[in-house]
Amino acid sequence: MKIILSVLLSMLFINVIAQKVPNTGTYVTSDGLYTMIIRYESDNTVTILEPNKESNYHALGDDVYAYKNPVNNIDYRLRVVDKTTIDCYKPGNPDNITKITYTGSQHTAFSKAEIDRLKGIEKYYTDKIKEDKDNTQTWTFCAAAAMAHIYYNEEGYKQYATKAARNLKLITVDKTKCPCENAIPPGIWNSVQ
Repeated sequence: MKIILSVLLSMLFINVIAQKVPNTGTYVTSDGLYTMIIRYESDNTVTILEPNKESNYHALGDDVYAYKNPVNNIDYRLRVVDKTTIDCYKPGNPDNITKITYTGSQHTAFSKAEIDRLKGIEKYYTDKIKEDKDNTQTWTFCAAAAMAHIYYNEEGYKQYATKAARNLKLITVDKTKCPCENAIPPGIWNSVQ
């Protein structure tokens, strides 16, 4: 009887201190526009891989993981609701939650080479902003569209690029050709008035 009681108490203790673990793979924000990869590490760390950074969240307890951004010293938290749902928030504002959910996919994010290529496109147009001040607005829309392709999932990128194309057509003299086809593809450019 003592052995059974001991085993039951041990199991209860393990369940109380155990952190929930999210599935490893691709997650998307509730609006469906922003995608990231989340990976659970064996040392009670959850790693978030985004196009511009990698953030390691460490277990605090109660299914919460913490990260302090070394650039701006802002604290962030993840609360694992279940294996496929995570609430993201800042500790000073726990009611302002961004919910992210598992998509079931582990390989939808861009490779590092593709991210570097897109960042190169963004840099090209950012440099043009400085060189061609008469067309600053044009190059800003082009640079922003290139970055949107990195940060948003494909549907979010198409929505953003469509808005950018619509705004560009308002200020572009030759509306038949996009000034930055490597940032806004012709299919998107031609789909807007």
